Amino acid sequence: MLHFNYFNPILKQYFFSAKAEPWLTNIDSGRLLVETKLGQEGVGRSFALQLKVSVMSETIEVVRYRASGCVVTIALGAWLADYLVGKRIDDSSVSDLVSTVMMKELSAPSSHYQAALLLEDALQQCLSQFTIKSTHIG
Repeated sequence: MLHFNYFNPILKQYFFSAKAEPWLTNIDSGRLLVETKLGQEGVGRSFALQLKVSVMSETIEVVRYRASGCVVTIALGAWLADYLVGKRIDDSSVSDLVSTVMMKELSAPSSHYQAALLLEDALQQCLSQFTIKSTHIG
């Protein structure tokens, strides 16, 4: 088991800033809610991601997440939530966001690469859902 001091200050900052915000259930008109859940909570790593997106501007307005499993998964979830708010869903900095970028941003140890892969997969699933749902509007 790694000692907490093993992690760098940026990663620890995001870990401690992680918030358990309520999952969104109601959506205003003109907004889409996309979400995904990967892994099994309580058994290894798990990550759930929820995005509220304005249909007209395609801007991510609210991000909710639930992460469990390790310090890195939780810290990456907090970082991703901060990173995504206010960005357009078709912005290349969102659609091309990969696990290696996430790991680099937090200087996360390479032994925790699977945590970043889990988040990358969750984000890509949400982006795909938005594309599908937005084509069926109107």
